[in-house]
Amino acid sequence: MSKYILIIIWLGLMALVQIFMGCKRKEKVFGVLEVRTIPIFAMIVLIPIAWMAANRGTMMDTYMYLINYQDMPSSIGEIGDYLATIKKDRGFTVLSIVIKTIFGSNEVVYLLVFAILQCIALGIV
Repeated sequence: MSKYILIIIWLGLMALVQIFMGCKRKEKVFGVLEVRTIPIFAMIVLIPIAWMAANRGTMMDTYMYLINYQDMPSSIGEIGDYLATIKKDRGFTVLSIVIKTIFGSNEVVYLLVFAILQCIALGIV
């Protein structure tokens, strides 16, 4: 079974759990009563998705991101010289170098950090 089908199955199962177990609450947002998912349930749903995203391999453009990640310097001191060769996405490149400096060249950790950042962004919205 493909990992991508597993994500869809996971989301479907979690939707059923949310419906039948009442994982929602009502809260006022700017004076309007809204129905929101309980934060702990949202984290339980998103953590496996982030893990699956981090282990996605080299599908589509991920291969190019990983090749670029391996070519990036491993220390903050080399950012200036490396950025001189980069023409676009400099902020993303700096963030990638910081991740590589902290966590090393592990590609799964690199993808996991970005997956977690995206999950946090989804949680804020």
